[in-house]
Amino acid sequence: MKKFILSLSLLFTMAAVAVASDINPRIKASFAKEFAGAEQVKWAQVGEHSKASFVVSGFRAEAWFSNDGELVVVARSIFYNQLPMSAMRSLEKAYPNVTMIEIMEITTQSGTRYNISFEQKEKRYKATLHIDGSFTDVRRVKTK
Repeated sequence: MKKFILSLSLLFTMAAVAVASDINPRIKASFAKEFAGAEQVKWAQVGEHSKASFVVSGFRAEAWFSNDGELVVVARSIFYNQLPMSAMRSLEKAYPNVTMIEIMEITTQSGTRYNISFEQKEKRYKATLHIDGSFTDVRRVKTK
């Protein structure tokens, strides 16, 4: 699943925007059922998946669907105080006094995790934070 998400991320950068009328009606019906009230919907074809970028309840989100209309991945931007308490405590313990840059909540069939970007002492990091507070893929990134 990890490779799948990384592949989607890579393909996302190379995706061509699809016209809404080009999207499979099953996918559009599945989207409408899952995300009633979504606004500013934009579609893109990402490899073998269709991706909807949209705003729901005031939050930016993305949803990837398989060709048969199955929801595969949902990603949404969240605030720090929306993280689970265990994840917040773990982050504060491992990296005190950070400045959060971005938190993306990623939900798949195998569970939910958080891709985070933050700064600490003028160093920028990206990491994956799990609901239980464990970290994976912590890496320092260069700042411009």
